[in-house]
Amino acid sequence: MARPAPATAGLRSLATVAAPLARFRPPFEFGDFFAPEDTLLCALATAHTLARHADAHDAPPARLVELTCGSAVVALGPLDRWPALRAWGADVDADAVSRARRNARVLGHAERARFAHLGLFDARLPRWLRRRAPDVVACNPPYVPEPPDAPNALVAGAGPDGARHPKRALAACARAGVPRLALSWCSLGDPVGVARAAARRGYVLDALWTAALADGEYTGGAHAYLRTLPTAFLDESAATRHALAPDGAARFGYLLLAGSFVRAADVHSPDARERARAGVRLVARLVRRFVRDGLPALATLAGREAPAGAPPLHAYVVDRWDELSLRAAAHGPVSGSLPSISAS
Repeated sequence: MARPAPATAGLRSLATVAAPLARFRPPFEFGDFFAPEDTLLCALATAHTLARHADAHDAPPARLVELTCGSAVVALGPLDRWPALRAWGADVDADAVSRARRNARVLGHAERARFAHLGLFDARLPRWLRRRAPDVVACNPPYVPEPPDAPNALVAGAGPDGARHPKRALAACARAGVPRLALSWCSLGDPVGVARAAARRGYVLDALWTAALADGEYTGGAHAYLRTLPTAFLDESAATRHALAPDGAARFGYLLLAGSFVRAADVHSPDARERARAGVRLVARLVRRFVRDGLPALATLAGREAPAGAPPLHAYVVDRWDELSLRAAAHGPVSGSLPSISAS
């Protein structure tokens, strides 16, 4: 099958960098809340962060932790590239922990990966992190705002502005002295507030990944609530909705975000604080320009209009065809045959 229409001009499809998902084919198991788009962005940020650690220390990374690990895609993926790397994962869901352990066995990494039943808000988390002394922590938590009167298992207590989990991950990592962090969040969940929280916790944004996509079942259902939030950035323009969802089903577009962060104390430069502020400015400009200008804002900020001193921005688009392609990359080709349907 071929793409029925050209990808959005000026932006690469996220599906063009989906190779990290190809390793995770059945019998690897995904959980109920797995989404290939944000998982892939977090995996890209994590790969970059591990490589940056290796460059800075002239040695391969030794320890990786994934918080809110789910199926452990992000924790297990780098083990193929880095033979000396060990991985740990933690999740508040006991079923997810069991699934991650099975997945480690499926991939042949059971001896190099360990998983714990531990949530972001567990008081033991900072101590648990310190004991493992990770070179890099990765976290792809729930980050969609949760209407106070309509709790939803999909966002699992993300809070009314959606930033509760990313900010908690930053706090735990700072307390544990984690030197590098790959963190996911989104434009609906106080994106600028999360970037500011990272800077306040002593982290500098080293690189940023973003992907524009249309609302899904839950985000679309929360549309009315999201429109009331000054910290939610979404684009309802017809041009963006048509580009992301030619089927006409989109209510709005929004941005997934994944950042590679380094501890400011490890930035060997007198302008570490200014670099931290530049990262916050990049996130703020990105989400505000997206609301104002739509998809072209991503291409211009990643290219000729990149803010001075800002970290690199890697921008992608996910349209309906890309959504299908990413799921095929993760789940593998369809086997067997479809049943025939006869007219009655």
